Amino acid sequence: MIQGAGKVTLGEWANSICLNEGLDEGSMIPFVEKAKSLGFSILIMNPNEKYGLDGKTKLIFQNMKEHCKYVYENLIFKNDKIKDIYFISHSLGGECNVEILKAFEKDLLNNRIKKIAFTDGLQGGACRSLSKEGIKQFRKISRNYIASKEKKGKFMETESYFSGCDVYSSGVNVHEHTTGYVKDEIFQFFKE
Repeated sequence: MIQGAGKVTLGEWANSICLNEGLDEGSMIPFVEKAKSLGFSILIMNPNEKYGLDGKTKLIFQNMKEHCKYVYENLIFKNDKIKDIYFISHSLGGECNVEILKAFEKDLLNNRIKKIAFTDGLQGGACRSLSKEGIKQFRKISRNYIASKEKKGKFMETESYFSGCDVYSSGVNVHEHTTGYVKDEIFQFFKE
């Protein structure tokens, strides 16, 4: 799971939603619980963190994308025991997700990465730098749930420029709410 940019900390999709509406609405906890119930192992990236556990040591990452590539390379890519990879990426986390795909396109092309669910993802332009085969596979396994007043899960458009993949409605027109609103749709998509 990859969160978006800003004040969000480890395990949060939207800090403001966690504070004002609760952890069930704004955190990754419901996603972790659902994933565990389906037998998934879980990795939560923390790309907004700039300091080590002591709160003083500056980390080596220049930006969110570098953090995500480092985590993927060292905890997933090099681990041959991990066969099936599913991503949930919110907002700018979508662009970070595509940076992973660009750096480790082999995992996309050999079908190790099974599905990618974006929520109001900002990955469209970035995915165009994948190879021709990579773009084709990306479109096949990816879906973006966007902020929209349309019915939740309604198909909106094919391969949107901003998404690089098929677009579906989240059923809510507030960016920060998109991920929490489509948890069930995301896991249904993963089963397809």
